[in-house]
Amino acid sequence: MLWALAAGGQLGVERMLTLLRDEVADTLRQLGVPHLTDIDDRVVRAVAGRRPVV
Repeated sequence: MLWALAAGGQLGVERMLTLLRDEVADTLRQLGVPHLTDIDDRVVRAVAGRRPVV
């Protein structure tokens, strides 16, 4: 965040937060969970290839 602030001021930080939000949303879609709070040990095991998400 400090780099974004130093490089682009407030707009840089806003852009960085937008990119972070979009990356988290993409990752959640790929995991098949709607919210960050829905990631639990079942999701972690499934990603590790141990068992499918139910």
